[in-house]
Amino acid sequence: METAIVKVELTGAPYKIMRTIQVPLYLTLHQFHEILQIIFDWENAHLYAFFIKEQHYESLDNTEEEIQEQYATQKVMLKEVFSQTKQFIYEYDFGDSWLHEILLQKLIQEPQDDFMPRCLEAQGESAFEDIGGIGGYADLLKTARKKKRNKEEQELIDWTGLSAKDIRKIPYYAPRIDDINQNIDDFWEDIKEGRGLDSDEGWEIVT
Repeated sequence: METAIVKVELTGAPYKIMRTIQVPLYLTLHQFHEILQIIFDWENAHLYAFFIKEQHYESLDNTEEEIQEQYATQKVMLKEVFSQTKQFIYEYDFGDSWLHEILLQKLIQEPQDDFMPRCLEAQGESAFEDIGGIGGYADLLKTARKKKRNKEEQELIDWTGLSAKDIRKIPYYAPRIDDINQNIDDFWEDIKEGRGLDSDEGWEIVT
């Protein structure tokens, strides 16, 4: 089975947030999006797009505008993308605009036909969803370092459900690769049973 080792980094983050993954090339961009949601611990609650060369690709589920089929993420496979370029951008949440730089490192032929996506390396704890993008996240970390905070700043800290002390530690946390891969495994099992993050798309595992 053809697979790709891919480095994905959240651009502009206040500390390095990066994942290296190995994925089958038969995945569509939409399926790749769902894997990215898992490894960065996003909630899959917003729209997304891929920017590849001079074209952007969005989901057919984006009801705000009509998507031409050739630019629909459900119709384009990773194999096709990596035959054109080694680098492209994934944007999640058009409001917060989390931009992820995707870089193909190498292609590998795996002997097994049932190869599952794997996280090989992880740096940096994931950011908070709906925090206001990179700027909002940086402001949160800065606020947590303050010895004195006003009412609005304390409400921001409280919104996270963590203490200021715990938030200050976040840049130094190391993500557990085993936990990330367990989440991928659980998702893959759901797919085999006809469920998933976006179950109405009808995943098919190619073997």
